[in-house]
Amino acid sequence: GRKAGETVAIATKIPDEYTEPELRGKDAGVEIVIHDVKRLVLPEVNAEFLENFSCQSEEELRTLIQNEAEADIDLTIRARMREQIDGYLLKNTRLEIPAGISARQTERAVALHMIEKLQQGVPEAEITKEIDSLRTSAAEEVTQALRLEFLMERIAEDRDIHVSEEEVNGVISDIDRRRGMRFDRVRDELMKSDRISTLYIRLRNEKIRDALLENAKISD
Repeated sequence: GRKAGETVAIATKIPDEYTEPELRGKDAGVEIVIHDVKRLVLPEVNAEFLENFSCQSEEELRTLIQNEAEADIDLTIRARMREQIDGYLLKNTRLEIPAGISARQTERAVALHMIEKLQQGVPEAEITKEIDSLRTSAAEEVTQALRLEFLMERIAEDRDIHVSEEEVNGVISDIDRRRGMRFDRVRDELMKSDRISTLYIRLRNEKIRDALLENAKISD
């Protein structure tokens, strides 16, 4: 019911997963300026439209969309379960991080966030801004990430969990698809910035979490 040129004020609450820990859970006010109003016009489901999705019929397209939606839900649920695994490990394991921890280890924890954002298709300029904020105001989050990393290292050793080159290349292919870049260019960028090792760690940690979930008692 709003028109172009109007300003809308909304009261909201900052989510618990916000990048700056000191702001999480706090009340916030958001002002939105409406520049223009657009309406969605659905295309005609004809042969040309179906061909764009490599489908032969409308029923086949509906099945494809449903399968993709269900896959997205499964991925979201899996991600939340992995987060619960992390929380359990941190809560139930005593591990003090030395005060003089090296800058390289800190950068590794920060780089994990970069890989996550790249996989989500976030522009690198936005990622850089977030990392700068992380370095200056999210010391606690970095410490927790380092604690978790040491725990993951130990579990990987105990369970002999590794990641193959094919698994790494599979994720790089997903990144280049989202960013519209060639595989070799994305891989070269990751190697130059020493993010290949970070990607390996991320994939290894996911395998560790999934291995722990196999023996977990799961309830809805």
